Amino acid sequence: ALTAGGPAHALAVPLFILLAQQRHAVAVTTASPHIKLIAELYDKTHETAVQYARFLAGGAILPAVLAASLPSLDALTADHGVDVELAFDVWRPLLPSASPAAVKAAAAGKQQKEKEAAAGEDGELEDGEAAAAKAGDAAAPTTTTASPLACVGAAGLTWDAFLAQVERCAPPRAWRSLTPAFFATFWRLTLHDIVFPGDAYAAEKKRLTAALAAKRRAVATAEAERAARDRPVWRGGAWAPPEDVRALEEDVKAAKKEATRLADTVAALDAEAAAHRARVAAVHAGLAADAPTWLAGVPDPAGTVATFLERCVLPRVLHSPADAAFAAAFARLVHSLRTPGFSTLLYYDRTLKDVLPAILASTDAEAARLGVFLRDTLAPLETWRTDAAAYEAECAGAPGFAADLGAGAGGAPTPRADFVRLCHKWQHRAARAFRDALGTGQHVHARAALLVLNACVRTFPCLAGVAASLKRAAEKVRESTDREDVKTLANMYVMALTREAASGRMLTQEAFGGGAKAGVRPASAARPGKKCPPPAAATAMLRPDAKEFVPGQGKGTAPAGGQGPARPAARA
Repeated sequence: ALTAGGPAHALAVPLFILLAQQRHAVAVTTASPHIKLIAELYDKTHETAVQYARFLAGGAILPAVLAASLPSLDALTADHGVDVELAFDVWRPLLPSASPAAVKAAAAGKQQKEKEAAAGEDGELEDGEAAAAKAGDAAAPTTTTASPLACVGAAGLTWDAFLAQVERCAPPRAWRSLTPAFFATFWRLTLHDIVFPGDAYAAEKKRLTAALAAKRRAVATAEAERAARDRPVWRGGAWAPPEDVRALEEDVKAAKKEATRLADTVAALDAEAAAHRARVAAVHAGLAADAPTWLAGVPDPAGTVATFLERCVLPRVLHSPADAAFAAAFARLVHSLRTPGFSTLLYYDRTLKDVLPAILASTDAEAARLGVFLRDTLAPLETWRTDAAAYEAECAGAPGFAADLGAGAGGAPTPRADFVRLCHKWQHRAARAFRDALGTGQHVHARAALLVLNACVRTFPCLAGVAASLKRAAEKVRESTDREDVKTLANMYVMALTREAASGRMLTQEAFGGGAKAGVRPASAARPGKKCPPPAAATAMLRPDAKEFVPGQGKGTAPAGGQGPARPAARA
């Protein structure tokens, strides 16, 4: 029924567009004063639209048929009012998986690994073979058949045509700080493309291997028992006939069948893990080739992080739990690729400043996704804060950790002591956002905040003082509300905080660090047409020791954008 009657009469795409539009209609047309009811309707409509989009994209309709029925990406977003995240959900399997440069880089990397593996098996190459290998390496980048990536989509959409559509999916002001290639890279990839869950594969294989060993022992025991029964027994001065072992034979057959199934599952899991690892390696190789050009030449580099959060991160975080995990993983990948023009420090600063207030406008499902994002975002910060070797290897010398954000990789690095002070400030900033949400007196706000806090309790907070203040705020909500669902969430969080404190993870301010004044302050990015000042004289953008601006307190005024210290108030 979804595809019957040809493209002009098929219902698949019109139903998708209707579901996508209904999400927003629910919020403005539902005739009810109950916010919780409207939020639940919105969540259910959203989940239905996402499931249906992935049903269409997952092979329910042939790619050629789907491509012929779907409007273009820009038409979906501009003409039909479909949000970018849903439009990419249904278009993703039809899109090019990489740029031409990325495809060549991935193919060259794969061929190089194959040559190294062959050389390791055959021993050292002779002089003539070495020359032939070098000639083959020189020709490798022009061949794309060896790569699992493709610069032409399943619907015949080329990379350049794809970027042309992407450019019309956002307003012109967005391209002052981002490039269509960077935007397209973020939206066309999934968590499966950039993260290889090695621990999950290992844990599942261990479980299956243990089950297989137990089943094989059961087979051996059943066979021994059958053999013992299937023979004459001397009983009462005469040979008794063998017992009926047909039931045991059925048990042995069933056990052998289960053992064979488990062995096949282990083999399939190994093959899937190898294919997944190769896919992630190819994607990373392609992204490494593209990263230097992602943000090159944007007119407004100072607005890159803010635009990235607005146009990419926040919409995808609120889309689904897997997309929330992807957004956090992609930001860390952009940092690890040492992308020029991307400030990792400013990204984390603006994330905790601009994303957390979204709690006040989140439904229950969106709050849970925000919790996933915050958990995965804070995890690398804790690794870098607690492990000096990891900070030196991953952050020292990276463009995103330059003390002068306008200098890039050539600038002075941010000392780890200053990074620890920033982490201290971010802990307090996040705690303030949560306390504000818990203290509004609105059960919707309190419920959303508690959902986020419960999701990230294993990574936030890390300061004992912050944990104590959040615990008091949750206890106050638990005592003051008359809603059982909010009481349950508050009680869950109080118990989780108590458990985390008992584990020794909560640190005092002295043990955490960050109490002293910072020596080097990351400076703001250079504005177009202005020379970036040296680090010592630069205006501070990320001041670890700066106080948070609270409206209505004090008579000083903060500079535009919240950058730099507030102007001291005039004395009376």
